[in-house]
Amino acid sequence: MKTRTKNQRSAISLPASLCEALRAGNQKSVVITKFILLLALLLTLGAARAQAQDQMIGINILLNQPVTDSILQDLGTHGQVLDVISQINGVTLRAHTSELSTIQTLPYVAGANPDAQDYAQSDFSAGTNYWNVDAVNVTDFGATPPRVVGYDGDGVYVGVIDSGLPFNWRAYFPEERIAVEFARSFSGGGGERGTVSSQPETWERDTLGHGIAVTSVILGFRYNLVDPPLPATFNGVAPKATIIPVKRFGESGRVWYSTLTRALVYLTDLKVNGSLGNSPLVNQLGRWRI
Repeated sequence: MKTRTKNQRSAISLPASLCEALRAGNQKSVVITKFILLLALLLTLGAARAQAQDQMIGINILLNQPVTDSILQDLGTHGQVLDVISQINGVTLRAHTSELSTIQTLPYVAGANPDAQDYAQSDFSAGTNYWNVDAVNVTDFGATPPRVVGYDGDGVYVGVIDSGLPFNWRAYFPEERIAVEFARSFSGGGGERGTVSSQPETWERDTLGHGIAVTSVILGFRYNLVDPPLPATFNGVAPKATIIPVKRFGESGRVWYSTLTRALVYLTDLKVNGSLGNSPLVNQLGRWRI
C-alpha cells in the first residue's frame, strides 16, 4: 500500500462545486462581519453625539418666590445646586442640558437660562471717543482752568466692576481715593467651575490693565515717566470720587454671568447695610454704567 507524502497530500484538489460553496460562504461571512462592525460604529457615534448634546452646564434660575429648602430639594432632583442668591431669589444649578426645558416649566421658576460667558471688548477702535474727558465736556482745552463743570464726584462711591487694579496702583492714584476696605474679587461660577468664591486680596493683582484704565477715566491719574515729557497729573470725570474696585474677570477677559451677579449683589449690599453711610453709589460695569 502506497502512502502519500506531505507535498502530495497538500496537492489534493477538492471538487469544483465544493470550492464554490466554500467561497460563497466566506464572502457571506465577510459581508456579515462588515455589517456588524458598521452597526457598532453607528451606535457608538450616536451615543457619543447624544452624550455631547446632553452635557453638564450651569443654569441660572430666577424664582418667582423666595428660596426655600423644599424648592432647593426639588431642584436637586434635576441637578446639583451650586449657589443661592437669596437677595434676588436666584439659584445656580449644574445639570444636564436635557433638564433645562423641564426646569423652565417648574411652577416656582420665573426664568432659567444656561450660564454664559461675557467677553470684554478688546478695543474701542469702532466706538465714539468718550474716553476723553474733553469729548464729554468735562474739560475744555481752551479754558483756564481746563475743568468746566462744577461736579467732581465728592462724597460719591463708584463701584468699578472690572479686572481689578495692579499691585502698584498707588503710583497712579491717591490712596484715599481707593476704598481698599471694600475692594473684592469674585471668581468661579458657571458649569465648569461651580460655586462663586470671593477673595479679599486678589483685586490688586491684575495684569490685564482694563480696570486701571477705567479708573483713570474716573479719577484721572498721576504720570510717572520722563519720556515723553507730559504733565504730572491728568484730570478725571470725577476726581474726588471714591472707587470700590471689584474684580470680576482675569487675564482672559471672560466672566460668567453668575460671577457678575455676585459682584453686583455685593456692592448693593454695601449700600443697603449702611457700610457706605449716606453716600451715593454708582456701579460702573466695564464699559457700561448701571
